[in-house]
Amino acid sequence: TYTGLYSFDGNEMEVLKEQNKNLQEQIDELKHVIAGLALPTDLKSAVTAEDISPLLGANIPNPYESNTIIPFRINGMKSSAAIVVTSLATGRVVNAIPVSKEEKFISFDSERLESGTYLYSLYIDEQLVETRKMQIVK
Repeated sequence: TYTGLYSFDGNEMEVLKEQNKNLQEQIDELKHVIAGLALPTDLKSAVTAEDISPLLGANIPNPYESNTIIPFRINGMKSSAAIVVTSLATGRVVNAIPVSKEEKFISFDSERLESGTYLYSLYIDEQLVETRKMQIVK
């Protein structure tokens, strides 16, 4: 039991340990995904940015309750890029998030969305690149 400003019983400490373990697993998974978006150093000189295809990765975690990370890679953008989130049930766009080629991922908050299945799509210069599904559970 911690004896500082806060006092935790054994059950509270176990809950905190489990939450910490889950967060560390998410961090490790994100590191793995982000590492996959980068080129190994020995390939960087052989491949130019124009040779790398745009990419929209699977959101992490999925399903999720309140916040998820969506990895992506943008290439060949002339004017704009965005990730557009659409409700699968209604077909309505619920969010359009402008992104830049310098970014590698966005954090998406589902605070105002209901539980359900949503699609998220990467558009570069108004052209659809790829679409994926994500599940919100509350």
